[in-house]
Amino acid sequence: MTAKILVVDDEPSHCKMLEAVLSAEGYEVTHAADGAEAVAEVEKRFFDLILMDIRMQRTGGIEALRAIKEISPGSPSS
Repeated sequence: MTAKILVVDDEPSHCKMLEAVLSAEGYEVTHAADGAEAVAEVEKRFFDLILMDIRMQRTGGIEALRAIKEISPGSPSS
């Protein structure tokens, strides 16, 4: 089974770089442009790993992480 990774960053170049590297390693990568999009993605499915920027324009990483933990308490975080 392929691990699913959610990359959350409001800087498109960072997302493209991470997606290219992770996809080349065989991971299934989904992108979200801010915390609100990340929460919406987590509502749709489970991710094995979420890589999230802390400071983003609309919804920041800490705020999104709190919402994600309520939706999916089993989501790994560090």
